[in-house]
Amino acid sequence: MGPEHAKLFAQAITNILSAPVPGSIAFLRCLTSDQVDVLADSDAFHIPGWTINAVIDITGTRRITADQAVEQREDKGDAALLIIDPLRAGAGLDGIYSAGREIGEAELFNEALTLARRPFWGHMSVLDEAIRRAERLGRRRRVTPWAKFDFYVSASQNAGRAVARLGLWPIACEGDPSSSELDLSAELADRLLYVSDTRVVSERVRALVLDEADTHGPELERALRLVAGLSPEESARRIEDQPNLWLGAIKPGFASEALRLIQLTSWRDTKGKLLKWSGLINAEGEETTPRLILDRNARPRTARSVWYVGLRTQMD
Repeated sequence: MGPEHAKLFAQAITNILSAPVPGSIAFLRCLTSDQVDVLADSDAFHIPGWTINAVIDITGTRRITADQAVEQREDKGDAALLIIDPLRAGAGLDGIYSAGREIGEAELFNEALTLARRPFWGHMSVLDEAIRRAERLGRRRRVTPWAKFDFYVSASQNAGRAVARLGLWPIACEGDPSSSELDLSAELADRLLYVSDTRVVSERVRALVLDEADTHGPELERALRLVAGLSPEESARRIEDQPNLWLGAIKPGFASEALRLIQLTSWRDTKGKLLKWSGLINAEGEETTPRLILDRNARPRTARSVWYVGLRTQMD
């Protein structure tokens, strides 16, 4: 989170809260520990007429404990906004929760997103497309309100880079990325970050059919091995810091209409037996060429062998 995030959060809360009245208490408890600390330290997070403190387990600059927060409410001094970290604040805040004005996650981010989207009025559609594509990754995952907010704030600087905040593959482009670039970004992320197959990294990279594969292939493999075990979102953020691996800097050939590669795969295993996936059976009698029998009533998943209709060559 940077100064622009803090500034927009402050403006969103200012818009939500009424005029400050002595003794008023407002609080929010929907942010992560890291976000709470950043806001407490940020000079950009300022709300006129309200004192701001993070409620955690230690005291410090704009930081108080739960006991001090309760005392502040009982003193009925200046209007106070409390940024509560439930993981560190501990118990004893029931009085705050019952008497204070809570700003919930939906309310906070709805207003913050409205503010973050304003610079893009007139060309919002492509950025909304990026979010829709991200929501289709990883079996219809939900993009969190924070990820959307972070994306829009970052997109004001570089929209192609900012898509990594959504878990998409970053794009090297001037201005907004195109729909085709977003499609390819989502496809790359799906193949490399939201991995559903068991192929090793080198095989997944080789399947991209990269231009200048001798140079970019090893670089990409190293980067993917370094993010192994991280979430797709965290992995995308690591790639965001490596512009030499962004889409555009690397050019995957699998998306091109040009024929790049023909790979022949044997129908037989190491012992010479026909593999089941081929759909072929051994010939009878003196015939040596395997036979293909198509069952028109078979389920679609068993009809893969239709691709081999007309192929009579025996591949050993």
